[in-house]
Amino acid sequence: MNRASGKNILFSWFEQLNLHRSLQQYGMSA
Repeated sequence: MNRASGKNILFSWFEQLNLHRSLQQYGMSA
């Protein structure tokens, strides 16, 4: 496993976390 792959996985995980937060905020404001 190279660094680029690890970085990609970490980024996608972070993106998912961000998306989940956005959905939560949207649900609360709706």
